[in-house]
Amino acid sequence: MRAYGSWFLALLVLMASGVVAGFVFVGCDRPRADAALPEIRVAAASDLYAAMPELAEAFEAGEGVRVVPILGSSGQLARQIEQGAPYDVFLSANREYVRRLSDSGAIEPGSVRPYARGPLVLAFARSLPEVGEGLDALSDPSIRSIALANPDHAPYGMAARQALQNAGLWDALEPKIVFGQSIQNAAQFVRSGQAEAGLIARSLVPDPSIRWEPVPPGLHDPIDQYLGIVADREGRAAAGAFCAFLVSDRGQAILRRFGFEPPGGGPSAGAGAD
Repeated sequence: MRAYGSWFLALLVLMASGVVAGFVFVGCDRPRADAALPEIRVAAASDLYAAMPELAEAFEAGEGVRVVPILGSSGQLARQIEQGAPYDVFLSANREYVRRLSDSGAIEPGSVRPYARGPLVLAFARSLPEVGEGLDALSDPSIRSIALANPDHAPYGMAARQALQNAGLWDALEPKIVFGQSIQNAAQFVRSGQAEAGLIARSLVPDPSIRWEPVPPGLHDPIDQYLGIVADREGRAAAGAFCAFLVSDRGQAILRRFGFEPPGGGPSAGAGAD
């Protein structure tokens, strides 16, 4: 996976509920003067795992505000916000979780907007022998495990299950399926070889240990990413500036480099391996 200088030590965070796993990026050897910087806490869907360090660094350089990302599945993060977790911004992998929080008053209704679309891809562990193309390849006997994010709370898992159902493959493949708590967990199963294949986020396949191809978008609902500002937080101004940065030309250029499409869709990247 791409490295970003001294920035990023990923720490596994076990939340008080005992079931929520997320990642926090913290500075490793930042100058001591950085301690004086204001900061915002951004609860972000884990398809942003690779992109968030660069987004955070660019925003800090421009605005002088440190971004502390907490990554996990959208459903888990939404539940934490409902329970009063001290986050300033929510970046969800779908609209529904943000809408529910907006309806309840936990997210400022006027702040809700789309910021990207996340393509779903079929990924294979590099160690897997060559198999056929497309979702039908998942029936190959050499594929014993197929990694998906848990569809109960992860939008990519919901889309993956929908794609397999629409392709008429879900019932036959269900015994092979293993669930990660988030899309990052599912991608890690493929990277490590614990699963020979997976349906994961395009943004999580810059690693050469994964080869991939697009999943036809017509097989599942679009994975539209939405943001919202958490209500009644002192960092509201900085949170608003970060949201504006995400939808700015600079923020969108960074997201495109990590495989995201513009809100509402756009040209898809071709298949390959980086």
